[in-house]
Amino acid sequence: MGIGQQMPQTAQTLAGRLNLPWNPSLMTGTTPEAQKYQDALTEAATREAWNAGQGDPATAAMYYHGGSNRAKWGPKTQQYARNILGRLGGN
Repeated sequence: MGIGQQMPQTAQTLAGRLNLPWNPSLMTGTTPEAQKYQDALTEAATREAWNAGQGDPATAAMYYHGGSNRAKWGPKTQQYARNILGRLGGN
């Protein structure tokens, strides 16, 4: 959902951590209010992934895509990280 392409449950959890009311319509909206809401959740998700990756962009990308349970990071999550690194000019 939204600009950050977050799963609904993930976005809802992040909204709670940010003390924002969960509003799925803002996750699919295009108004300035919806954009601000999506930006806040995307920034939180990105920050959390970066912190989990401890400065390693590949790990951060896998966390963003695959979640916190590394045992579930399969081939699609690994490919996602390679794609992101390719866009960043690494790997």
